[in-house]
Amino acid sequence: MKKRLMVIIAMVLVVLFGLCACEDEVEALIGGEPEFHAASISREKAKSIALEHAGFQEADVQYLTVQTDYDDGVPVYDVSFYMGPVEYEYEIHADTGKILSFDADR
Repeated sequence: MKKRLMVIIAMVLVVLFGLCACEDEVEALIGGEPEFHAASISREKAKSIALEHAGFQEADVQYLTVQTDYDDGVPVYDVSFYMGPVEYEYEIHADTGKILSFDADR
């Protein structure tokens, strides 16, 4: 009986230490956000890259958002906005400022 209790306690400790070791993943699972990579370009620069590519001024678009993300381990900014009924979505490399993908949908 004591041996079984010791095994259970050891298993619980292993699980708890395992959870502590992957704090970012646990934080993401419970609603937090892992810390974003220290990007070379700012959110503002990513926003201006997308708007310039689309040919719009910030004052002309609606629902403009810039979010940080990772795509296959690459730090990116996801920029989206509406111009009239069309939704524009950009994925911009957070280090180089290169447009990785672009989409415009009605």
